[in-house]
Amino acid sequence: MATSMMEGYNIPQRFKPSILNSVQNVHPALVRQMYNMISDIQLPSTNQRPLLILVGERENRIVHRYADRLQKAIPCSKRAFIPSVQHVWNYESPELFANTIRQWIESQSIHPHLKEELNTLHH
Repeated sequence: MATSMMEGYNIPQRFKPSILNSVQNVHPALVRQMYNMISDIQLPSTNQRPLLILVGERENRIVHRYADRLQKAIPCSKRAFIPSVQHVWNYESPELFANTIRQWIESQSIHPHLKEELNTLHH
């Protein structure tokens, strides 16, 4: 199952053995528990720190909706999508990932390869 998921996420071959080793002992009950914990997260009512919300362009609608919810709850946030990637874009495009995080930390600006999104729901 993990192998087919990696194919769907376009993970480069050089990362696959490490990922397979990491996930071989993950039990489905743990995945359900993690999902429930994420669903129960209460967003902060106030936040004074800038927050960058990143979502892969090819990510599923649920993730885009949660990103929208997070952006609406935290006014000083910015949201961007990463073209042509899915959920694990740090593996799909590691250089872009590192450069995006570096640019945000240094200047709170969005990397030019990403597209900033306004508060709009994805359907």
